[in-house]
Amino acid sequence: AAIKVGGHTIPPLFKLPGSLMLVKDLRHRGEKTERILQSIRTLVIDEISMVRADIMDAIDHTLRQHRPNQEHESFGGVRIIMIGDLRQLPPVVEKNVEKFFSGEKLPSLYPSEFFFHADVFRRGLNIETVKLTQIFRQTDPEFIGILEGVRENTLTAQQLEALNRQHDRTSWPHYDGPPRMTLCTTNQSAQNFNELKLHTLNSEEFSYEATITGSFDEESFPAERINKVMAGAQVMM
Repeated sequence: AAIKVGGHTIPPLFKLPGSLMLVKDLRHRGEKTERILQSIRTLVIDEISMVRADIMDAIDHTLRQHRPNQEHESFGGVRIIMIGDLRQLPPVVEKNVEKFFSGEKLPSLYPSEFFFHADVFRRGLNIETVKLTQIFRQTDPEFIGILEGVRENTLTAQQLEALNRQHDRTSWPHYDGPPRMTLCTTNQSAQNFNELKLHTLNSEEFSYEATITGSFDEESFPAERINKVMAGAQVMM
């Protein structure tokens, strides 16, 4: 998504090091980064629920570090627009840094991993909250009600029954019905599943290698470097 809108994910934009963002580890990151950070007037952060408290403080510190005339202002005087739903995706907290957020073990740096527990928010920021209510991706009122029930943890028995009716517990390779969507929790499991399905086809395999221009981190590729397709394969675009 960041690539398609000409944006960046947070770590490469702010050149953040390591897994836990401590102020002492943040440094100036070169002229190009400095020019970008000095030119920012408004920073839009999507999926804010996934941004950890220490990363939020790292963004604040890095912006102030690169904007010497506004180093005493939160986020270096940059307007921050945060978009997201705290009842959807939480921040990722690696095992080796859990103790810094849980409060169960010392030292605990933050009350929780969520962005709003960052130190920068304790300074009395002027925050305006806007709730978006129009749904664009769905039009079925029953389905919208089910989605909201899952989000709010208020599913009724009827909604749960309607949801479960859509779930076929027959797993591949025992499933022999029309093509369907299979949800995977990781990229690796999706890749393994695709390889298994391709091996059941008898048609010729074609491979297409990505064309890459400019400086492009392989971890940011929107798809595999080499895509394999065969006649009869299920393809989603």
